Amino acid sequence: MKAWYLLYCKPRSETRAQQNLALQNLETYLPMISEEKSLRGRKQICCVPLFPNYLFINFDPSQTSVRQVHSTRGVNRIVNCREQMTPIDDRVIHAIRMKELTPSQTELAEEPELKTGRKFVLKMGLSLI
Repeated sequence: MKAWYLLYCKPRSETRAQQNLALQNLETYLPMISEEKSLRGRKQICCVPLFPNYLFINFDPSQTSVRQVHSTRGVNRIVNCREQMTPIDDRVIHAIRMKELTPSQTELAEEPELKTGRKFVLKMGLSLI
């Protein structure tokens, strides 16, 4: 069954992994946020991954080999990939997308606030701490 899973990527290789998975016709999602950085004394706004080294992938393990995903350039491993993989609830992906699109306007009372550096734990789905 097709579901969302969490990939752990090699350092600073989220975009590379995303591009290589797209070449394999696999749907991915890399949440990005704007961040102010100082480069050569000038402040610039850059887009950086919300969860550094992590990428979401939507695929069916019975149709696409897990080994194929693991061997993709930029990918390190599927998080919590043992005998039975743990899918991420679609509502979590939807909530992240809503926060990414309009962070100031979209306030969901039940959802915790997403910030850079915030830790989360994967337990039978994705839950934010």
